[in-house]
Amino acid sequence: MAIEFLDDVKVGASLEVTGSFKDAATSAGTSGYILSSTTLGTAWIDPNTLDNIANTDLSLTANRILYFGPAGLSNKTLEFLDNANTSVRIIKFTDADIEMAKEVHLKSVSATTVPLHFHGPSSSAFSVSLQAPTLLASTAYTLPTADGTIKQFLSTNGVAELSWLDAENIGNNNLTVSGTATSRTLTLSSGNGSKFQILDSNTNPFILFSKGITDIYSKLRIQPNSGSSFGGLLQIYEADTLGSGYVGLQVGAYHTTSINYTLPSGPPASNKVLQSTSTGVMSWVASGGSNIGNSNLTTDATDRQLILFNSTSRFAIYRTGGTELLAQFYPDIVQFNSNSVYITSPTGETSAPILYLREAESNGNNEIGLRAPANLAVSQTYTLPSTAPTTGQVLSSSAGGVMSWGDAGASPPCLIASGGGRVYMVTSSDNNARAVVLGGSIGFGFYNWTTVVSNTNLSFTGLGTPNSSTTSVTPANCAQGAFQVLKSGTIKVQGTVEGQNNSELYSANVYILVFKISAAIVTAMGNGNPQNNTTYTLVASATCTMPASSLSSRPQSFASSNGVSVSAGDWVFASLASDATVTTTRYFYTNFQMLTS
Repeated sequence: MAIEFLDDVKVGASLEVTGSFKDAATSAGTSGYILSSTTLGTAWIDPNTLDNIANTDLSLTANRILYFGPAGLSNKTLEFLDNANTSVRIIKFTDADIEMAKEVHLKSVSATTVPLHFHGPSSSAFSVSLQAPTLLASTAYTLPTADGTIKQFLSTNGVAELSWLDAENIGNNNLTVSGTATSRTLTLSSGNGSKFQILDSNTNPFILFSKGITDIYSKLRIQPNSGSSFGGLLQIYEADTLGSGYVGLQVGAYHTTSINYTLPSGPPASNKVLQSTSTGVMSWVASGGSNIGNSNLTTDATDRQLILFNSTSRFAIYRTGGTELLAQFYPDIVQFNSNSVYITSPTGETSAPILYLREAESNGNNEIGLRAPANLAVSQTYTLPSTAPTTGQVLSSSAGGVMSWGDAGASPPCLIASGGGRVYMVTSSDNNARAVVLGGSIGFGFYNWTTVVSNTNLSFTGLGTPNSSTTSVTPANCAQGAFQVLKSGTIKVQGTVEGQNNSELYSANVYILVFKISAAIVTAMGNGNPQNNTTYTLVASATCTMPASSLSSRPQSFASSNGVSVSAGDWVFASLASDATVTTTRYFYTNFQMLTS
């Protein structure tokens, strides 16, 4: 029997329905349906038609959590199955892992690619991600079936099948740099201790590259390219900031045998050079090794040559210190800078050596020889004239070997001047400081000769060196004793000198000096022009020493032996100087002659 309520019914306790629970349409519903309120009452509704992710797009209005069941539940699983075939699992969530049986696509809602992140522990904020590039086509990579070994890398076969391969390096493969102008670089890290090394199988080093140095623990072999016509070359460059110059060490193109050179164990002393034995053991030896400065040399062949580099090349020999030239050799001239050059005969030779002067090479091999006598009682030096001869003149010599050009046949000495007078020596001109002209304003005679050569001191002391020593001269003073040479020849001065008997002149040296007047002054003398101080050249000198006592009764003679050649027309004058130190006026009574021979 049915009970109908016309108004609301409130049940304050449990409501138990033992039969069917019918909705407003008197429907008892279908198994699995739920009772839902509608605008017309209640109705049994299939729950699958309600809002769910299978039927409707859902919106979250707050954070939501899906719990896998209460604590202690052993099977905490959420599965998504294929509707057509519930035995096919699409995705499975457990509290241990997630299983996916279909493809997984990660797509961005924007143009930005979506990375796949792999995080560390849940507390870590950092991850490792994989991100796809901008793609023009899809690619599916097939991973290897097993793990690789240490230092292997993933490689593709060109159809997206990946496998583990050993790294391509010079230890496993012959490498080729691709392209036509490709450059490859191994860059060390920035630290001062960074290095790159190559080891053998026992981890012993072969080569070590580090900043500033390269160590090689084995032989270094430099070979030329196959087919090269030159030997291996090692080039050592200058500092990078200075340029690109280098010093090269190169082996000859052809060797009959190999050789190793062993360097010395320590550094050399100054001016040492490298020398090698026949086995290549090298050592430091005195400058030049075996050279004529350190050793007597022996040639190992019949002919050895020193070849100059070009037409202007020079080979020079210097004294110790390298500042004074001894000899120099040019292609067209040989020069010797020495006081003496000797040509001697071999030991036991009975003939004197010959100096040969050969004719022009294009004309033949004829020559003129100069030879000394085979036997000389004493040594003799001949001094050649300083000027060229005139036509018909012959070479003659003084007893001292001073040679001059003279007319053919016997030629007696030619007197230039002869005279005498009293040389007036005062404190202002003593000790060889001044030279007094042998002559005077009143001519030759017993008169005081007081005119000095110059108002300044002589530029040299003693005898000087003819043709080399010079001094400043006051021309007007020297004209009082000037005479012209009448005949060319070697000039000579000779005569006597008597000192005033005074202790200040005892043992004093007296010097007779003959000077040649310069060409400029000779010209001025000829036309009456003013004559300024100029340099005169010494052409002869002589000396004598005063006795230690009784000077007035012991006159001394003098004669020059160092005279040089003068020409007819030259002007000369004689002068006297002494190294005595006087305190008042002292005299030298002098007679002299000047001549050429």
